[in-house]
Amino acid sequence: MAKFASMPLFTDAYLADTGHLSTFEHGAYLLILMCMWRSGGKLPNDDEKLARYAKCTKGQWKKIKDTMLEFFDETDGFITQGRLSDELSRLESLSQSQQNKAKARWLKRKKTSNAGAMPPTPTPITTPTESPTSSESHQGDSGDTVINGAAPNGSAHENLSIQEKLDRNLYIAGKKLLGKNSGGQITRLKNFLGVGGALDALAMAEKKQDPREYIAGIIRSNGKAHEEQSCLI
Repeated sequence: MAKFASMPLFTDAYLADTGHLSTFEHGAYLLILMCMWRSGGKLPNDDEKLARYAKCTKGQWKKIKDTMLEFFDETDGFITQGRLSDELSRLESLSQSQQNKAKARWLKRKKTSNAGAMPPTPTPITTPTESPTSSESHQGDSGDTVINGAAPNGSAHENLSIQEKLDRNLYIAGKKLLGKNSGGQITRLKNFLGVGGALDALAMAEKKQDPREYIAGIIRSNGKAHEEQSCLI
């Protein structure tokens, strides 16, 4: 699966660079570019595999190989394409920036929330008359079970990483906006846009007359772009 479902295609630049290609060569070139996009920006410089990516026979590939490889750079047994590599780097930077912004917003909200919170009232600890064994437990004054003198377990949410908390907040916000049965829809949104992008999309959806249709439209547009032929490496 591609890290980014949509591959940009700059039509003016493409047509200017490929005006000499035949219809068959256009198809082969675009298929190789799609496979390269799905594979993280590079493909092995192997005739058998490249013929498979281009959906042509070995004989057909032999005839168009020299023309095709003019568009690519070869390094350490792999081929890359300059514009495609630049676009992948740009989208990776944008995705990371969205992740960082989402984390910063979450940390800011948490800090603001904690600043206004009252400190918890300590719970008196009842000293047992006999030391409990490893399997014994007793009841504290609050009614919570205390094992081996330990305080009751805190919320599991406190033990989560920042990324896990962001995921949790995404599903909470998404289900609040889209409905309790929208988990699958939120997962698809996260897969297409990342957590940061999904949170931004939900924030935009809140301002729309029909938030569900707005999110569904984003998923549909990304889903159509993702319907590419599967490429095996």
